[in-house]
Amino acid sequence: MLTYLVKESEGKTYHFKASIYNNGIDIIQGVFYHWLSKSWEGCGNLENALLRKKKLVEGKIREGYKITDYLETLENSVDVYNRIKSHIGIEYSKPSTESDCSIYTGFFLGWLIDNELISNTFRSDHNYEIEQFKKRKITAPTLLDTCCDGILMLEDVCEVGNRFALPYLSFDSGNYLNDFKALLLAGKPNLYKVADNWYNYERLKIAINKRFENWETQKAARAFWKLW
Repeated sequence: MLTYLVKESEGKTYHFKASIYNNGIDIIQGVFYHWLSKSWEGCGNLENALLRKKKLVEGKIREGYKITDYLETLENSVDVYNRIKSHIGIEYSKPSTESDCSIYTGFFLGWLIDNELISNTFRSDHNYEIEQFKKRKITAPTLLDTCCDGILMLEDVCEVGNRFALPYLSFDSGNYLNDFKALLLAGKPNLYKVADNWYNYERLKIAINKRFENWETQKAARAFWKLW
């Protein structure tokens, strides 16, 4: 009972997925590398849910969407970057404070800010805190806690940033966790014992810079071969 639709417009991929669940509809929609939202709409019973889903799908078709086979990808399923899942392998040690949870994602947010890879909306909404970070008056995990309630959303990052971050931060296949462990977890019992300081941030920043440079090189090579 799942229907997936996509639309290509002005170089962007719009997507919409509706599936029946618990007498309601699970809805995931967004634009690849820009934003993604997840919601559930209760319908009371299965019959109403099926009718409502039919109307939603018909509406999207009128907007130019086309029904296609669904294959879960990072682009059509990830809405936030810092859901630390069980397969990290270090989740059994609990953080002592909420701030401890923010260091892992906060350091990456700092790198995004230093490289101008945040979205225009994020920059506009949090300009003061961003300037404080750039002056090294507050750390990036502090900024993440203060401005984002500890959550880094897809929509907080610009398109180029998301194209790099989605595969790099993937818990299943990305290298960010490996880089974080290799550089900052030596002698530490778990992820949450890493100190929020500039020395740790700068060490990790160098590693991310190298990953980003390699990613850009590979991207340029793929674009070159497409010309042939």
